[in-house]
Amino acid sequence: MNKKIRVGIIGFGLSGRYLQGPFFDEHDGFELSAFVTKNNDPTLVFSKVKHYRSAEELISDPDIDLISVCSPNETHYALTKQILASGKHVLVEKPFVADVYQAQELFDLADALKLKIYVFQNRRFDSDFLTVEKILESKVLGELKSLDIYFHRNKPLPNPKKWKEIAAPSTGILYDLGSHILDQALSLFGRPKSWYGQVFTEREVSDIDDAFMIWLDYGDKKVCLRASMLISIEQPRYILVGTKAMAVKYGIDIQEDQLKLGMEVSNPKFGIEEEKNSMTICKDDTITRFVTEKGNWMALFENLYQVIVNDESPMISRDQILLQIEILSSVKRQVDK
Repeated sequence: MNKKIRVGIIGFGLSGRYLQGPFFDEHDGFELSAFVTKNNDPTLVFSKVKHYRSAEELISDPDIDLISVCSPNETHYALTKQILASGKHVLVEKPFVADVYQAQELFDLADALKLKIYVFQNRRFDSDFLTVEKILESKVLGELKSLDIYFHRNKPLPNPKKWKEIAAPSTGILYDLGSHILDQALSLFGRPKSWYGQVFTEREVSDIDDAFMIWLDYGDKKVCLRASMLISIEQPRYILVGTKAMAVKYGIDIQEDQLKLGMEVSNPKFGIEEEKNSMTICKDDTITRFVTEKGNWMALFENLYQVIVNDESPMISRDQILLQIEILSSVKRQVDK
């Protein structure tokens, strides 16, 4: 790789510090150059980076080519617009923005300025979802009739990140976790014939939606997406029902936990789940195991590099993002009425 893309990240929380920083640092095509954070010192983790106290300082830095927006959801639209106007490419943490009009405006602005917007849908490259893709490609289940995707958590108390508990158009579990599993469904099957969703509040202490269900109708197959913050007993992540067999997957991709523990992206064990979480397949009353794929979030960063440098197509496409926001916002409006 000849061209180095110099990267600045707004935010030094979970996404900036753990989910993005190590990958930018490891990838030969990127140079992790700066962080924006008020409360921490990023140089203690990434020794060669600049430390800015405001987004404006980073945006005005002429040496930066790409800025990743890892700030609270409600800031995504304004910051992305400001970054594009400064002549820089943008990586935006999910959820991209609150509604389709904002999303389309930003994509149009990027086109006019010949810049790139990329949305950080990293769970497209989770070990468990990559396994779902592979088992569907194998046709071992026959014709798929239904797919259930769950992203439950056991967090009955308010999130210590106060901005996540403030009611706003793009806060709440629908936009937080729903954006991940809806992206997975759309990447598999595209636009559904119709959809219906419910968003509700289960925790007594909550001011935001903390549970949802979305049904996607594809005619020959149905998809159910569900998440709650009150699930204390392990539930399946994926349930697939086909005409010849069904499959169930427990356990979640391990990359986030490994990064929090300090494992390097280059470690051969990075992204490999425990064997006990292999997908279970039941066919003709016979139980077999389907080996879990290795998680590969680096694939997103490699594609991002190629999109910017060689104008390749993004794996997370504009149409998929626009459709995702269309569905999320329509489900949210049903509650807001």
